[in-house]
Amino acid sequence: MPNRFNTYEDVAQYLDRIPKFSQSGIRAANFSLDHMDQFCRLMGNPEQKLRAIHVAGTNGKGTTCQMLASVYEQAGYKTGLYTSPHLLEFNERVRINALPVPDMEILAFFQQHEKDLNEVPLSYFEISTCLAFWYFAREQCDLAVIETGLGGRLDATNVLEPLVSIITSVSKDHTDILGDTIAEITREKAGIIKPGRPVVTGRLSEEVMDEINGIANKQESEVHSSLLCFPQWKSGNIHVTDPQNRTLLKIKGAGRKKIDSVNIAMALTAVSLLQKPFPVINTEFIEGIEHLEERYPEHAHFQRLSKEYNWFFDGAHNPEALATLMDQISTLWGEREPVFVLSLMKDKAIPEMLENFQPYKNVYYIDTGTERCADCNQILSFIPQAKCFELDEHGAKRILDGLKSELVIFAGSFYFYRQVKNWMASQLPSDHTIDFKIL
Repeated sequence: MPNRFNTYEDVAQYLDRIPKFSQSGIRAANFSLDHMDQFCRLMGNPEQKLRAIHVAGTNGKGTTCQMLASVYEQAGYKTGLYTSPHLLEFNERVRINALPVPDMEILAFFQQHEKDLNEVPLSYFEISTCLAFWYFAREQCDLAVIETGLGGRLDATNVLEPLVSIITSVSKDHTDILGDTIAEITREKAGIIKPGRPVVTGRLSEEVMDEINGIANKQESEVHSSLLCFPQWKSGNIHVTDPQNRTLLKIKGAGRKKIDSVNIAMALTAVSLLQKPFPVINTEFIEGIEHLEERYPEHAHFQRLSKEYNWFFDGAHNPEALATLMDQISTLWGEREPVFVLSLMKDKAIPEMLENFQPYKNVYYIDTGTERCADCNQILSFIPQAKCFELDEHGAKRILDGLKSELVIFAGSFYFYRQVKNWMASQLPSDHTIDFKIL
């Protein structure tokens, strides 16, 4: 049989044909570890060769992963980072020292394991997870930081035996998959806790901590609360206390880090637990956090999109994340009222989410036309003042031209990021004609 994967374009076409969670939702997922176990064996179990930190949570897990990767790179370790979803290109999911996996390495993976891919059907997320394990083991990373995709217990990444697990936050999200109650969702996310391996927790409710403590006790795993680092925003800086030597660390609080003080504390707690195999001094930790924006400029967490305009993107797509976003806006801009440009998935367009936008005069909603995108009628039933638009082939110049003097927040979904970035690029050429079709 001839090789299907002769070029990277062959790989890209293959991936494009696989159903994706961003487009098809639960139909694109596989909530079983059977295929992962089978495929990892065919690869020679690269996941067993990795020393890893495993991170789950409703919000904050991607940021915490980036912080850890930046800190360990700053300390001189060859550090793998696996996150999802990607914002612009598939390669972003798999990085070593912040550099995305090259096209030719992805091609090599598909060529080496073409027979295995024919034998074991993998989802889009499972393929990217296997690629990460393969690449990190092949490149002999000192440490890998691995983010779960959805949940934890049955997530494709949960074939790992990590050195440390982290649970950043737990709130109601993906209830159709993870359960209707906080207790059920917590049990899914706490499924990453492994026997005898410590777990770090973020700012969690008493109910969530009770569930985590119960699971950790059964696994004989120690629970370490990051709140013992006493994270706080003070005089424009993040203050955290090293849990090992009780040294106070002061980190410049520019940009997104004001809302991420607990994420910094979780990263610091994990680093302190791994001091023996991976020593990191406090100055390296501070510099790793402060260089975060340089290493990961595309992050979609209150990311400034333009030097010229006050336009920001935030991937807030559930009530907890939206509350954090609103707090950030209030802290930085006081009483100034923002303009919101939103696009949401159907399962995220719920009353608890949409009611937050009712007080604002200027809300634009973009129907991207994908299967999972909420339609305008769903939005208008809760935000009657919203102006709904359907994207046409020309893009968004007309709406953006009217917002150049405004504080604009693009939000609602990480999957909206690529489209917004395309709009930003369209603002540069003066002769570029763009339009919306108003519904």
